[in-house]
Amino acid sequence: MTGPTHEFWQQRFEANEMPWDCGAASPQLGEWLASGALARCRVLVPGCGGGYEVVALARAGFDVTALDSAPAARWEWPSPPYPQVPHPRGWAELAVVLTHRNQGF
Repeated sequence: MTGPTHEFWQQRFEANEMPWDCGAASPQLGEWLASGALARCRVLVPGCGGGYEVVALARAGFDVTALDSAPAARWEWPSPPYPQVPHPRGWAELAVVLTHRNQGF
């Protein structure tokens, strides 16, 4: 089974064609975090895009690693919307690799 290519995702982000991006973390994730339903642990967020879930999880004390194959999906550090996100740990050829540890968000 094949899926969209790296170039497909890069073009979507460059053209700002992301109808799935609601500008915030998923409401369901917010409910789970608020209720304490999720135990703090290490989490991988593949296809992190705008990173809303990454920030929500990091603020809640999770150790989060985020991946995205489109360089255009990278957040702009340290400018908004996430001035509190640490600089990336490193970049892989086709994946943005970020690690966020509980930094007292």
